Amino acid sequence: MLMYFFGQCGASFGTDNINFGVVTIANGEQSLEIRSRAKLLKKIENVGGIYYWPWLNIGDDGVISSGNIDIISQTGTVRKLSNDKSMLSLGNGFLVQIKDRHSFSIQHNQHSCHFNSKEFGNFDSEYSIKELFSLGFLRLSSANTYLIALSKHRNNIDDSEYKTSRIDFPSCKVLTSEPLPQQDFFVELGWTNKGGWWLVGSVEQTLFRSTNGVHWNKVNLPKDTQSIMSAYVKTEDEIWIAARINPESAGTGPMLAKSGDRGKTWTEVNFQSKDIESLPYYWLKGRIRSQSNSPR
Repeated sequence: MLMYFFGQCGASFGTDNINFGVVTIANGEQSLEIRSRAKLLKKIENVGGIYYWPWLNIGDDGVISSGNIDIISQTGTVRKLSNDKSMLSLGNGFLVQIKDRHSFSIQHNQHSCHFNSKEFGNFDSEYSIKELFSLGFLRLSSANTYLIALSKHRNNIDDSEYKTSRIDFPSCKVLTSEPLPQQDFFVELGWTNKGGWWLVGSVEQTLFRSTNGVHWNKVNLPKDTQSIMSAYVKTEDEIWIAARINPESAGTGPMLAKSGDRGKTWTEVNFQSKDIESLPYYWLKGRIRSQSNSPR
């Protein structure tokens, strides 16, 4: 499940819409709009700067989750998971409910776990759970049977020290992961069935991978990598990044790159490349890049 927290997923749309089956994700005024056959299914609001709310999740099975609904992109079917509009679907059957200012619950397969924000960071009490969620201080993403939380140690916009925690079900145990190989400003936390977990850092140009959300390893990126803002780990071997790896190609392509050997070697993907045809279909930011400035 790849979760999009940040406005970059919408800010680069230009005039293009991105289609997933019969569902379209489009840039509206101060919002992202999810539509099917012209019918508005969900609006995701810009809540300030680069942040959008509620979270948008797109699984490698084609399920789009946001707020209290799941949308089957192949058919446009909407599954209303709760009458509570504050409920947050993370996909894979996980639902988050804000209980009060400082606690929330997570439901999965008839099990429910309750957590306090202090379990994930030294947050000031003046910030509510919703503010921590919507402003990127605490984020959650799901695998099939457990969750990973990415959190700052404190809710300070200048603090760039992050940690990850694994939340197991049905035990409700929170396991703090090993220290990350390097700190960065992390803009993406993702998971796919065949590729496992990854984290993208946009300042130091970092990409980490994990099979269990506890132990993280750094992926080697090309030395000239610039402007990384997303990744997609399709399989154990195949990795895609939305970044510039060749400074000489600035402005001439979609700024995408692919590795077929776990990051040992990388190939720049341009509009004439055959690799563009194998771009992961449910990778929103990659799809945006592949359409932006593409030859018509």
